[in-house]
Amino acid sequence: MNRMQLIRGAENRIRPPWSLDEDNFIELCSRCGDCITQCSEHIIKLGAGGYPQVDFSQGECVFCRDCVKACDTGAIQQSAIKPWLWRAEVETSCLLAKQVTCQVCEEQCELQAISSKPQVGGRSLPVVNQDLCNGCGACIKPCPVGAIVMREQTI
Repeated sequence: MNRMQLIRGAENRIRPPWSLDEDNFIELCSRCGDCITQCSEHIIKLGAGGYPQVDFSQGECVFCRDCVKACDTGAIQQSAIKPWLWRAEVETSCLLAKQVTCQVCEEQCELQAISSKPQVGGRSLPVVNQDLCNGCGACIKPCPVGAIVMREQTI
């Protein structure tokens, strides 16, 4: 069974894509900031302890690999096919749960991983297909009520 960890607000510790696991990342990262300056989308920011972390309120990750190329310490390295295990999830604060028409997250998802599914009681809620979602975060910034969070899937 997968364990999922909620990440939001000040506790946000989403590292750049292709980062090593947290312990190894912290050990190898020199906090040079090269991944921050090389991020074309400006979503990698200086986080707690001076370590880089992703801030989806600034935009989305396009998986350009510039952060990987900029990392000389090996804390970020493209050794896996998938850049990370982060996936979007829609919370009940979604406008659709309050019967207000909104499809912003669906419209922003190029992979069509988000779709509205009718629920008991006539309400619709967006559902994220975890197999299609790549965790880019394109759905987070445009959400007018901040109802989308990222969760890390772990084995």
